[in-house]
Amino acid sequence: MRWGSYLISKAHPFMTAWSASLEYLCIHALCNAHYLRELTFIFEQFGQEWAKEMKALLLEIKASVERAREQGLTSLPQATKQDFEQRYNQLVQTGMAANPPPQKRPGQRGKVAKSDALNLLLRLQSYQHMILRFMHDFAVSFTNNLAEADLRMMKLRQKIDFPVSVQKRVWLSFVTCAVTFPLCRNKGLSF
Repeated sequence: MRWGSYLISKAHPFMTAWSASLEYLCIHALCNAHYLRELTFIFEQFGQEWAKEMKALLLEIKASVERAREQGLTSLPQATKQDFEQRYNQLVQTGMAANPPPQKRPGQRGKVAKSDALNLLLRLQSYQHMILRFMHDFAVSFTNNLAEADLRMMKLRQKIDFPVSVQKRVWLSFVTCAVTFPLCRNKGLSF
């Protein structure tokens, strides 16, 4: 979702649809709701404690940001941010140790499939700056769920209300209004 000079995307920027968004000239952030769901899955399905601790850390950072916002601050203290980043990196390293890359068997062709946990860890490592953007800049939301929910409802209405010939002509302005107006309302801006 575009908001000013920020683009908050789903959890997988490397996927074809989202990797194109990385070319936009804006500051990127990732929606942490997706990461929380994945971390819950890794803990519940595979019993990996690092995932439970990473989820708790992300929620702790979110709570710290909310408290700082309520106190009228525009940023967390540098020491606090460094502590959070150090703990984040430590948990990623713990997870990497528990999920080494798979070894290719002799004579095996093609790439060796990585586990769900390892794929998540690689994203947590590669996109740390986009995952933790909300901690560094309070203008960035922890998730973009509200915008996604607004867009989802508008998409559903579009499918029900508009014939196909009209859908193509109206879609761009429809989505722009459906996403921009609620975001402005939530940020306290008037139209």
